[in-house]
Amino acid sequence: MEKESSMKMKSIISLYLAKTFLKSFLIVVLCFTFIIAALESMEIIRRYFSNSIAVSYGTILKLTYYHTVVNTFSFFSFAVFLAVVLFFVKMHNRLEITVMRAMGISVSDIIKSLFAVVLSLGIFYITLLDGISARSIEKIASLSAELKQNSRGIRNNNLTVTNKGVWFRDAYESNSYIIHANQLNAKNKSLFKVKFFKFNEDDKLELFVYAQTAAISNGQWLFNDAKVVYADGNEETLAVARFPTNLKFSHIKKMLAAPDSISFWNIKNYISLIEKVGLSSARYITNWISRLSNVFQMFAFVVFATAFCINYNSRNTKRYLLKVLLLLTTAFPIYFFKNVLTTFAGNSGNVSICFLSFVVPIFTMVAGLVAQSSAKRKFTYRLFKS
Repeated sequence: MEKESSMKMKSIISLYLAKTFLKSFLIVVLCFTFIIAALESMEIIRRYFSNSIAVSYGTILKLTYYHTVVNTFSFFSFAVFLAVVLFFVKMHNRLEITVMRAMGISVSDIIKSLFAVVLSLGIFYITLLDGISARSIEKIASLSAELKQNSRGIRNNNLTVTNKGVWFRDAYESNSYIIHANQLNAKNKSLFKVKFFKFNEDDKLELFVYAQTAAISNGQWLFNDAKVVYADGNEETLAVARFPTNLKFSHIKKMLAAPDSISFWNIKNYISLIEKVGLSSARYITNWISRLSNVFQMFAFVVFATAFCINYNSRNTKRYLLKVLLLLTTAFPIYFFKNVLTTFAGNSGNVSICFLSFVVPIFTMVAGLVAQSSAKRKFTYRLFKS
């Protein structure tokens, strides 16, 4: 009976801890959102008005919203860390941690309660928020392109204009293609001012095609009014030049997409597509693994922050606040150092992407466990001494 009562008490306290932490997390996210929205709106206004680009207030609000969503979600794991710090500060201020530990609630019990909330937040982040962030990045790119086109007097908003054009590869059986296009029209699913290079299985150039427009239909590249130049120097002009392909126009848009604009659940399909046509998928793989490591980093930050914030001495509040300040100045570089290593992983072919993506969160968790063990010994010593 006593055991059941103890378990019931622990479950009630665990639920209370989870609710308190969730409230702290929401406060941190709302503060982040407000600050980022204010800074982004000022930056957007400065950027476009300084370049004399006409932009409506509605567009400014849209861009501010999308930029705020992307930047807020990019700080998601660090927001968890700040929420843990705020959680302990509030709990110590009301002496609730002291009472709970006197009732037999251990540090591990507190961490388990926080882990349960963080796990829910991680699942929520991967399944929903990540997709919203990816969609917001697409909207930012679309609105920015529209504003640039309008500033240049271009009224076709379905047209993507680039300074140097876009390059991509294609492959069909033993042949490989390299394609360059100056412009893409999403509505008509066509490319403009296209250069097409066909190579055989020995990577020798077989022919070169130049066409004003190109499209993909029924598993074929279609080049209209095409000038074909063969490897032996012979030339011919064709009304329509046809070459087999496994690509679709939607695949081209996907291949040109930035990794951050692809949701976590879709990026694996993109990786398969890119590898199929012979392009490097390193940055997409890095981005996918990095998102997984962000969830693990949330757990690492819980352990790390708990180790430094769990013990509080009401007779030495200044020392505790100084320790919290030191913790904040330490965690911020840790967060950004992980991003630097992840970026390096995408450009490195010799170092494991998984290793570089997870090494900082693992180190953070180990450091937190070591610090927590040390803090536990000090707490036990003070308790025994008193």
